[in-house]
This record gives sequence, structure tokens and C-alpha cells, in this order.
Amino acid sequence: MAVTIKDRHSSTIATFDGKTLKDRQSSTIATFDGKTLKDRQSSIIATFDGKTLKDRHSSIIATFDGKTLKDRHSSIIATFDGKTLKDRRSSTIATVDGSVSIVIVAFATRLF
Repeated sequence: MAVTIKDRHSSTIATFDGKTLKDRQSSTIATFDGKTLKDRQSSIIATFDGKTLKDRHSSIIATFDGKTLKDRHSSIIATFDGKTLKDRRSSTIATVDGSVSIVIVAFATRLF
């Protein structure tokens, strides 16, 4: 079952089928195997170990403690409760209609 990622206006941003992230025109944006996010040319964009998101050079992009996404300086970027991604002011950035990784939602909404 594909998960739909919607913006604050309930417009579809992307869909994710468990492996492939596609934009609203169904073009592949990236793939994610649970650990590695790759672009459409299969180049590594980032890795995620469940807590730390690192770029292709292994530099820390962000950390996630299960609820709060923080940048490399420990400043709050967003919160995610599994269904709603909110910015630091608690404004909704995106919602999802199923279970999906914070990495997919953050990438789909262009947080990184």
C-alpha cells in the first residue's frame, strides 16, 4: 500500500510505496531501503541509522529521537509524530496517511 504525503493544504506532495518515493506526477524522486536514500541515478543522497541522518560524505545532517528532528547544531527543525510533520512553530508542514520514515517525509517536503 502506498503512503501519500500531503502538504498543509492537503495537496499531494509525493507517494511512497515502501521503497520508491515519487512526486505528484509519479516520477521517481528517490529510493529508500530503510537505511540508504538514493536519487534516481542510484547515487547516495543520505544514510539513516534510525537516529542520525548523514549525507553522502558521512557528515551529520540531522538527528531524530523518535519525535524531534534537529539539525547538526541541535536546533529543532521539526517534530514528527508518525502522521504529522510540524515546523518549530508547530505549523503543519505535511501529513501522511500511513506508516513512513521521517527521512522520506523530510526529504519529500524539501527540509534537506
